[in-house]
Amino acid sequence: TTVYEVVDSRGVSQAQNAINEITQWSEINKFQLHPKKCKELRISFSRSPAIRELVSINETAIIDLVKSVKVLGVIIQDNLKWNQHIDATVKKAAKRLYFLIQLKRAHVPAKDLVCFYIACIQSVLLYACQVFHYSLPEYLSSALERVQTRAMRIIYGYDVSYIDALKTANINSLSQRRSELCQSFFQ
Repeated sequence: TTVYEVVDSRGVSQAQNAINEITQWSEINKFQLHPKKCKELRISFSRSPAIRELVSINETAIIDLVKSVKVLGVIIQDNLKWNQHIDATVKKAAKRLYFLIQLKRAHVPAKDLVCFYIACIQSVLLYACQVFHYSLPEYLSSALERVQTRAMRIIYGYDVSYIDALKTANINSLSQRRSELCQSFFQ
């Protein structure tokens, strides 16, 4: 369950009331809440955010206040920037490049290497891109693109340019692919 509210700098938070209602509902329906698994993420763009009391369950277990939270594989930060998510995504995809290298050493044809890349690496780089694509700064977009550049170099070697490798593989740059996915999703 996700509880959220919008509170201006002078407003009073009703989060505790909402948590109390959820706690009461869970007790009636014999559903057990785990306070250690509950997190509170406060999103604020103010230079000095208002100090508010921490939210608790049953007035005993205080819910942890966190700077970022992972929801369905997407890391959301309290400042709504994507640095942590992109860093984690790049790290996860880069680990999979090792398998691409092993397949290349086993003399797997380039066509099959491209299929492996699209299925196992590009899918990680594009996961949930509709959430962050339009708010992604250039330096984070470049970090994602570098992984694809490395993959193309592994598949086709260093004597083929990145653009030529993409044409040969019949795939687009990640930025173009994210745009296509966003357009199809929002249509």
